[in-house]
Order: sequence, then structure tokens, then C-alpha cells
Amino acid sequence: MTFADDFGPEMAQLVLIQPWTGNDGYQDTYGEGTNYSCAIQYKNINIMGQDGLTLSTAQIYLDGAVVVAARDKITFNLLSPAILKVQPDYDIENPDEVYGTVIFT
Repeated sequence: MTFADDFGPEMAQLVLIQPWTGNDGYQDTYGEGTNYSCAIQYKNINIMGQDGLTLSTAQIYLDGAVVVAARDKITFNLLSPAILKVQPDYDIENPDEVYGTVIFT
């Protein structure tokens, strides 16, 4: 089972993910983006991010097969917030299997 199998109807939103390709000396550069179905939750959650304890105001739930890194660019609802943390969500029945991916912004 995958996250998309279990929560397909709830994954009615889209997020555009553009992979980070580098920095041209002035700004970060990104590759072609891909849209993914997702579920977005707006909730204040304290998380341990790259810079210590920080506040996440939105969490994006994706299928576990989606690959995303902290330096990638995401766009949803006409916003491109910084990615604070990317965390795998493991299957309860099979803890070795990645069930979903959560992006904290």
C-alpha cells in the first residue's frame, strides 16, 4: 500500500517540485518542475530543522515514491516557501517501507 492508495481522494491539491541544480553566483537555479498530487495541512508545529527548533506552518503530504530534497523549490497556492525539513513517513505495518513523504514549510 502507498499513501496515494490510502488517501487518494484527500490528495486533491497540487505541489510543483523543481529540483535544485546549483547556484549561478547570484541565485539558486532549478530544473524543470513536476506537479504532484498532495494533501496540504496548515498547522503550527515546532520541528527540529537544519537551523534548530523552528515553526512549520504548513505540511505537505506526498506519496513515498516522490523524491524531494531540502534545497529543491516547491510551489503551491501561488507561494514558494522555504523547505524547512523533508521527512519520510514509514508504513506502520512494515516499518522498513517508506509510505509517504512530508515536507515541512
